[in-house]
Amino acid sequence: MVVFSTLVGKSIPAFYKQYRLANLRNPIVRPITSEVEFHSMGVESAAGHYFADGRLVPPSQAVRDPFALEYQRCYGEKPINGMMESVYDAIQMLGQCYGEARCDTATWPPTRETVSCLLKELVHDTPTGRVVIDSRTQHAWLWARIARIAPEGGVDEIWKSPGPMPPRPFGERTDHGGLPTPLPLDLRPIDPFNELAGSSGMLSECVQVARVAAGTACPVLLVGETGTGKELFAKAIHRASGRGKGPFVPINCAAIPRDLIATELFGYEGGAFTGAAKDGKKGKFELASGGTLFLDEIGQMSHEVQVILLRVLQENEVFRVGGGRKIDVDVRIIAATNAEISPEAQPSNGFRSDLYYRLNVFRIDLPALRFRREDIKDISEAILARLNQAENSHKILSDEAMATMLRYHWPGNVRELENSIKRAFYMAGDERILGLSHSPKCIAETLASSSGSKAVDPSGTPTRDSCWGNRVAGNDGVVSLQSTEKAAIARAIAVSGHNMSRASRMLGISRSTLYRKVDTLSIAVTDDFPFISAGR
Repeated sequence: MVVFSTLVGKSIPAFYKQYRLANLRNPIVRPITSEVEFHSMGVESAAGHYFADGRLVPPSQAVRDPFALEYQRCYGEKPINGMMESVYDAIQMLGQCYGEARCDTATWPPTRETVSCLLKELVHDTPTGRVVIDSRTQHAWLWARIARIAPEGGVDEIWKSPGPMPPRPFGERTDHGGLPTPLPLDLRPIDPFNELAGSSGMLSECVQVARVAAGTACPVLLVGETGTGKELFAKAIHRASGRGKGPFVPINCAAIPRDLIATELFGYEGGAFTGAAKDGKKGKFELASGGTLFLDEIGQMSHEVQVILLRVLQENEVFRVGGGRKIDVDVRIIAATNAEISPEAQPSNGFRSDLYYRLNVFRIDLPALRFRREDIKDISEAILARLNQAENSHKILSDEAMATMLRYHWPGNVRELENSIKRAFYMAGDERILGLSHSPKCIAETLASSSGSKAVDPSGTPTRDSCWGNRVAGNDGVVSLQSTEKAAIARAIAVSGHNMSRASRMLGISRSTLYRKVDTLSIAVTDDFPFISAGR
């Protein structure tokens, strides 16, 4: 349930502050409140509430926003709302009309009728999207965006219209006299998992487990290499859960010094240590109460904090550093790691086994991109579609570039793929086709250098020496255990048609163990057959 507010003026920040002091948790929705009002009332009062505004410029585009740059030059780092930008855009469009009218000296200065005529079907590009003037009403078609204030004070866009929305005069009815025809927008709830591009069996299995996990309050452990999309999965699980309207608070356990992570997680009381804020500070657990706390790189968490975290998970309560007051919290934990933290695999890695088993209720092993090459095309098209929408362009990937990406091994996984497409997109300039010349050189060079390392006979089958660990050489015909293991895994992957779940069942090991052995033994899976990489 949400609270729909129609308050105006100075009563807005006062109401939000009193609402917070009353410890009311239902989010407030106010269509015409913007970042300006939220900024004036403070992050604590604004966090978790919703607003609608046509202006939400992604950080990547802010550097190319002439209005924001000029506004900040004059007024400093102050928030900007859609109304401010609309006034700026109106002046710019009026300037376009006057520029066109100037060409005709007979109509200078232009009359209102001349300007009205020139405004019809006028198109104006802005950092937030393309604005079109409606020829019937001469009002603007504008983008609609719904956003939520994050606990840290940022803005999370949760919905955007698929295109500019047409203006509709107040009280307008249809020809048949009924209610106004709804706008052609699909406002049905969006399935968060549909944002995870790809249709491979491996991804589908992960999504299936994630859907089940989303319907519970149990902890989730995401295991996968850097760049495989662990935070995307965490956000999808959060949004699909009953806590989806609550806060999603991420924290990177590896990016915070050991001495500070306890204060970041649990907060501190005023005067708890030298330099502490007078009024203290809420920790991430308090900020995430009612929602989800995402602990990224949890394997880097110190042993001392692991002990405290275990107690928090058991008791659902925290104590701020330097304080003795118990604070009840209602938090769902999603943890992620790019290294194996199970006691069986890494008995001496320093991660507490009792905490591991507490977190390991729903474990999801996210496969590396090289193990699900069939998803590369879908992911690439999704990334390119977002870039085209942001830049109002229509660029496409060439067949040669796509074929190269399907062969590349992607050590940086989806993150590397996204960065490569971004580079090609902007390197192409005004060109519509993104080719190999626009891609990072390492992709083509690595592909060329690796193509000669795989021994394949004319029939397309890898030779014994390259694929079976050189079984014919030395030691009086005795084969090493490592070579035998390599051969067995390579054979199972080949026979299963690269279905890692089936291959793991054939070998009698878990799928996560199979992934780990493939990496440890340097078994590279190509489009036609797995082989042992040279040099390890």
